[in-house]
Amino acid sequence: MRVSVLSALILPLFAGCAWLSGVPAGTPPEGAIVENAPTAGEMTRRAAENYLVASLAAYTLQNMPGGAMIAIQADPATRVVAEAVLRNLKPISAITFAPDSPLVLRSRADGNRWIFQLYRLTDQTILWQERLAVRD
Repeated sequence: MRVSVLSALILPLFAGCAWLSGVPAGTPPEGAIVENAPTAGEMTRRAAENYLVASLAAYTLQNMPGGAMIAIQADPATRVVAEAVLRNLKPISAITFAPDSPLVLRSRADGNRWIFQLYRLTDQTILWQERLAVRD
């Protein structure tokens, strides 16, 4: 019984010593040791593109199960991303590009924000919308 009590006391002592041996000697460096995390809610360009594909795919699968043809209306800052979103939606929800479609994927950059909308021209309705903070 004494052996089990002694081992129960010694085991945490050894674990504590092992943890302390991993801490380097000396004073810590000045400033941040690791790079600061981005502002809450900010995404990389790639993460924002992936998020847009997933969000729009969820919407179109639920509301347009047979697929749809969508046009693009984008500013130069978001045109490439809008095209990539539509291209990546094709195998997921049968969305295709059609320049004269009444459904329009509208996108624009406003500072560090991307604003994407699926807009129906016939009744001027926003069907889907995402606003994302994007960092370079």
